[in-house]
Amino acid sequence: MKLIPSGREPFQITVLAAVVLYGLAALVDFNRFATSTLRVFPDPWGRVFIAGFALSAFAALAGMIMGNVSGVLIERIGLWPLAGIGAWYGLWSLGVNGSRALGFAAFLFALAIASICRIWKIRRAKQLSGVAAELVARAPDERTS
Repeated sequence: MKLIPSGREPFQITVLAAVVLYGLAALVDFNRFATSTLRVFPDPWGRVFIAGFALSAFAALAGMIMGNVSGVLIERIGLWPLAGIGAWYGLWSLGVNGSRALGFAAFLFALAIASICRIWKIRRAKQLSGVAAELVARAPDERTS
């Protein structure tokens, strides 16, 4: 019985894979693939930013694919920076491009919120699994007394 559920949802995997692929494309040919928001960053910070975005998405994706407890924890490690970078990218987009960036920023905010929700779900499942393990560990002692 798995106490911490895997995040292997097709939607989540597809979105994270898209972030990884976009990040790799932007790193290979920054001037062609990077958004206008990233090109406004002083050099090399736009590249550093997109590398962090892609790397955190890759860590979350790799953790999901592993499908075990270690993988879920790796997923959570990847989701923390993904949430932060996504939120800052959205704010920066609005600051640089104004209302024209609203759709893109909304997607980034949704990605950040979804990442935080998944982190919370993993944390809650971990807490519940600890309680369950404690109850199982105590059960033999209570039967003998």
